[in-house]
Amino acid sequence: MKRALLAVVVAVLLRTNVTPAQEDSSLLLGPEHRDPAAGFALRPPANWQLQEAPSAQVRAVFTGPVPPTPTPTMTVSVQKADVDPEDLAEEVVSALDRDFSKVVVHRRFRYLIDATHEAWRTDATATGKEGSHRILLLVAPCAEGCLLVRYACPDASAGRFEAAFDESAKSLRLLGGDEAGVPDALAHSYVDVAQGFSLNPPVGWAVDTSRKLGPSVIFVGPKKPDGTVPNIVVEVQEDSRPFRDFMMAARESLVRQNASFRLRGERVRYDKKGRPTDLLLDYSYAFNNVPLHSLKLFAAGPGERKYALTCTAHQSHFGGYKRLLQRVCDTFRAFPPARSYLAFRFEGDRYINYKEGFSIVRPAKWSVDHGGPPGVLVRFLGPSMGGFSAEISVVCDRNAASLDAYAEAVTAALRKSIPGLQVHSVQPGKVAGCAFKRLDFSVKRDKVSLRNIKLILAAPDRKFVVNCGTRESDFAKQQGTFEKCLESIEIE
Repeated sequence: MKRALLAVVVAVLLRTNVTPAQEDSSLLLGPEHRDPAAGFALRPPANWQLQEAPSAQVRAVFTGPVPPTPTPTMTVSVQKADVDPEDLAEEVVSALDRDFSKVVVHRRFRYLIDATHEAWRTDATATGKEGSHRILLLVAPCAEGCLLVRYACPDASAGRFEAAFDESAKSLRLLGGDEAGVPDALAHSYVDVAQGFSLNPPVGWAVDTSRKLGPSVIFVGPKKPDGTVPNIVVEVQEDSRPFRDFMMAARESLVRQNASFRLRGERVRYDKKGRPTDLLLDYSYAFNNVPLHSLKLFAAGPGERKYALTCTAHQSHFGGYKRLLQRVCDTFRAFPPARSYLAFRFEGDRYINYKEGFSIVRPAKWSVDHGGPPGVLVRFLGPSMGGFSAEISVVCDRNAASLDAYAEAVTAALRKSIPGLQVHSVQPGKVAGCAFKRLDFSVKRDKVSLRNIKLILAAPDRKFVVNCGTRESDFAKQQGTFEKCLESIEIE
């Protein structure tokens, strides 16, 4: 098993000359858009943005980059339920004649989807008040009737978008009964806060973060009868080179590393300022005479951080995995590591504040109040009991005073601001390696008697004040919850 896994993960470094690759046109496309209710799925051109649909009949609207102007668009709508696709295709072309002063149909032909379902495609140029537009129309059956997909761009930009339109039309597939309504086969996001990345791996794939094989994270798929396993490897490194230089050097290094290496296609994506953001390579090679096929994504992270995401399977199995692995690559996101970016996050019920180095477990079924008072790190609210909710709140105070002096100051401030304050006890102790003072006291507000536990913890250069409060009548029921929550505190 380990040898088979290594055969997929590791590549032998050998030098070779490789001829330029023909571009894999599927890399011109973005993530698959699925509409289980209408029973179809297809991929828009890469980097096109999904917009809000203007009506129930329009299932999706995607817009392309600017320039050109007008903006290229892809519109997907569901038309009449009782019309033949060929008849609807003729109606749509007739509508173009009404909407534009001149329409030239370049070609119109029939083809089959999944070798079963008849579809019609029309390529045309339409000229109107806003100039000439290149238009591709696709009409096909779907669960709710007939599907109409319309691609449009300025005629002057046809050379730029024609191949993507063609590939997007070919990507259309109809979802059968076993697939319609079934969620995508990707799991929830895997987030690595320390390494600063996230992605959605395939459902059911195991994850290995031990680094025994070297990479930061390895996702392992089901073992195949030939002993190989499809896998996804994430490698993170610090590299001071600009990303453009890094990705070109990484590409050239990859091309040289195996005598059987074959580059099948590549795609570079850019931000709005024309700077490259990632490089996706599609290639095959052999390791120990095992033929493998990979998708490799190089991505830029914050600062000098660079990422390499490699999705690999045996060449005979790769065709079945390619669509899934492309979608995994589409979900990859890089973000600054936790200590410089994320203020906090939850791991299950544990609240972790990276900025202050503090964590605490939220009581089961308690909610989080994100709109708490200023200065409060986090505030948990218990289930309502007779219209009243117990609460636990945490405050961090950057104060270097001694614990005794700080606790005396807090107690004095409470006595001054709350008339009738009754302090039941002040106890010292230790939790998470930090000394604390615990104040148990009661107050009366608006004719309601309240009972509180206030834990003051002394961490280096700061104090944490954890307050647990509820009605006096509910204190016996909530005390166990308070104590368990306080015991869960961890401080760095």
